[in-house]
Amino acid sequence: MSDLIMTVRNPTDKRLMLPIHINGNGTELSHDWLQALTQEIRKQSQLEKNYCWHGWPNGARNLDYLAAELTRHTTRVNNYNETGIWQNAGLDTIKLHTHYTAENVMVPFTNIDEDGKRGGGPNHDVMNLVHNYFEHLQGTVENLSLYYKLATPEVKYSIRQINNLCHEIETLCLSLKKMHYDPQWVRPSQITTFLNAKRYNLNKEHRKGFATNGYDRKFGHLYMHWTQIGKTLMEVFSDEDAPVLDAATCDAITHLQYYSGEFDLE
Repeated sequence: MSDLIMTVRNPTDKRLMLPIHINGNGTELSHDWLQALTQEIRKQSQLEKNYCWHGWPNGARNLDYLAAELTRHTTRVNNYNETGIWQNAGLDTIKLHTHYTAENVMVPFTNIDEDGKRGGGPNHDVMNLVHNYFEHLQGTVENLSLYYKLATPEVKYSIRQINNLCHEIETLCLSLKKMHYDPQWVRPSQITTFLNAKRYNLNKEHRKGFATNGYDRKFGHLYMHWTQIGKTLMEVFSDEDAPVLDAATCDAITHLQYYSGEFDLE
């Protein structure tokens, strides 16, 4: 018997549906996560991401589309910045770069570095700055920034979209790289997050599974979603040219503190 059945539906032919059966692994965290998800469903919480499928290399949401969307939302934030509302509140001006293309968000496949590493994948020099914009504009889970609090609902949406699009672009770039070199290893995923999902503190018992699971993810398995703003030490290490790293672009470097009813399906 499944702990949960999630039904996905074809948006172009809504008669086509597929049930996904989800079973917990018997840990305290899996039990508490299921309770948290149940509360979000009962509240009829709004899905935060306008697109929940990431890393499909041949999907309609290609790099041209995603780069154009990122350009649109960063431009909206910049235009709001020029109204002077944030400056009048004593906030610094945040001038966002607003020209994104498929060519500048991804490293070309022809680039092979001096260590012989393969080209392709996300352009971290560009995408780390995008993530940094979001960190400043939204703040943290515990302390939303004044930029976000003063923004109109439309601009708040664009601020959140900057983050969503940043992650979607990075995931797609990784999948395109896999498709180019090792197509059998393309790993798309389904991301389920809610707007203003309730966060709960992780306890010591919850953390025991991390020692055995780590960063290893398996096909068809369900994982707890990262439900806080910022990057882990491992992500900063991987994204910002470590081990030669004397300063980080990412300002919000955080340890895992919370869980919610949100989840990722590999």
